Amino acid sequence: MAGLWHIRQPLQSETFYVDADPRIPVERVRLAGKNSFPVHFLLLHGYVANRRQLLHLAQVLAAAGGDVYLMDLPGRGDHGGLASPLPKEGPTAQLPTPLESEAALAIVHHLERRFGVARERLVLVGHSTGGGVALDLARGLLPAATILLSGLERPVAPGLPPNLLLITARFDFPPLRRAADRMFERARTGGAGRRDFLAWHSSLPYHDAVQQAIVKWTERALPSAQLRPPPHFNLRLLVLEWSAVLLLGLLVWPLSRLAAWALAQEPLSEVVPESRLALWTPLQIAGFAFACGGIVIAALALFQWRDWPLPLAFLELGDGGYLASVFLFSIPSLLLVYRQLPWVRSPRESAAKTAAALVLAVYVVVVCGGFVTWQIFDLWPTSARLVRMLVLLIIFLPYSFGEELLVRAYSPLAADRELSGLLLWRVSLLAAIAAGAAFLGSGAGLLVVMTLPLSVLTLAEHFFASTLRRALESVYAVAAFKAVCLAWLFATAFPLR
Repeated sequence: MAGLWHIRQPLQSETFYVDADPRIPVERVRLAGKNSFPVHFLLLHGYVANRRQLLHLAQVLAAAGGDVYLMDLPGRGDHGGLASPLPKEGPTAQLPTPLESEAALAIVHHLERRFGVARERLVLVGHSTGGGVALDLARGLLPAATILLSGLERPVAPGLPPNLLLITARFDFPPLRRAADRMFERARTGGAGRRDFLAWHSSLPYHDAVQQAIVKWTERALPSAQLRPPPHFNLRLLVLEWSAVLLLGLLVWPLSRLAAWALAQEPLSEVVPESRLALWTPLQIAGFAFACGGIVIAALALFQWRDWPLPLAFLELGDGGYLASVFLFSIPSLLLVYRQLPWVRSPRESAAKTAAALVLAVYVVVVCGGFVTWQIFDLWPTSARLVRMLVLLIIFLPYSFGEELLVRAYSPLAADRELSGLLLWRVSLLAAIAAGAAFLGSGAGLLVVMTLPLSVLTLAEHFFASTLRRALESVYAVAAFKAVCLAWLFATAFPLR
C-alpha cells in the first residue's frame, strides 16, 4: 500500500460528472501541479469493463506527461444509463454502439469547453468495444491520432481517420484480428499502422511494449508531445497492484482460522448419514453436468425461439442475466444431491458459522473489492446494482447449496478433489452454453469468449470457499459465502442494458 502511494505521489487524479441524461462519470489523471499539456488522451474501455480497467494505462501515460481522461460507457461502472441493445446475432466484430458513441462525443465537447482540449492535440485510445467507439468519433472529429487495442471494425479510408494505429494480441479473438487486418488494408496507404504483440485480449492495456507503441505513435502524430514514461514505471505499478490484491485475498485464511478458533466448534456438528451418502466418479459428475446444462440451454433456447423474455431479463444484465438464468434453471437438477444435506447437531453453532462466513463475504466485497475498485476495476455496486445483487442473492443461495453438496459428493480422495469437482461442473456447464451457441444459434456467445476470465473467477472463488470449508466445516456457511460472492460479481461486472 505504501509502495503504491509512493509511486503514484507525482500523479493527481480527480473525478467529475458531465451533465447529460444520465450524468456521465469521467476521471482525469495528470502530473500534479501541471496545467499545460502538449497532448490529451481519451481512453475508452471494453464491453464487459469500466473506466477503472484502463486506469493503469492512464497512470502510465500521465506519468509520461500526458493529460488523460477516462469515462464510463453507458451501462458500465457508475454510468446510470443502459448499454446499446445487442443485435439478434449477438456480439460481433462489427457490433453497433450508438449509445456509447453518443456519450463519448458529449465528453469530447465537454473537454473542449471546460479544459480547452483541442481536437488536433487529442488522441483517442479504445480497447475492444471502446475501439469501435473511438473510430465512430474519429471519423467526425479528426483527432491527432486514433489507437485501437483489439477494437471493433468500422468503415475507414486512407487518412480517415488520420494517424490510425491498429494493435492486436497474438492470442486474441480471431474475428477482431481479422477485422484489424481488413481495416489496415483499407487505410494503409494513408499512413495507418498495424502492430501485433505476444499477449491476450485483456492484457493489452497492461503490456509494456503496447504502452511504448502508444507513446511512439503519439509522438509520430504530435512531435511536440515529448512523452517520457519513468523507467520501469509500468512493471513496478503492476507488481505493487497485484501484490496488494494477493495480500488482501490471502488474509481470508487467518481470518477464517480465527473465526474457527473463536467458535470453538464441534468436529461433527454437521453429519451426513451413511445411508444417504453417494460418491460420484469424474465421468459421472461431468456427464451429469453436461446433461443438466444441455437441458437448461434447450429450455432457454425455447424461450428465445418463442420470443419470451428470459426469467431474469428484468435485471437488465445482458449476458450476465443469461448466465444467471443458466444457474437458476440448474437448481432443479441439483435437487438430486440435496438428499445429502447434512444433519445439524447444533443449530446454534451452524448459525454462528454461517454468520462468520457472511462477515468474511463482506470483507471480500468491501475490502478486497474496494481495493480492486480503487486500483484496477470498478467492482463497487451502485444503488441500482445493489438492488440487483439482493435479487441475485436469493437465486444463488439454493444454487450454491446444491453445488457445494455436489462437490462434496465427488469421490476422489485427493486434496484437490473439491477443485476438480467444481471445475468439472462449471466447465461442463460452459461447454453446454458453447454447444447451444454453436448448434442452436441461441444463448450468449460472449460468455464463450469469456472462458478465461470466468475460469479465473472460478479458481478465486474456490480458494476462498476451500479456506472456509477446512476452517468451519459447514456446508451452510460455505454456500452462503459463495452465494454472496456470486451475486456481487454478477451485479457489478456485467453491463446494464
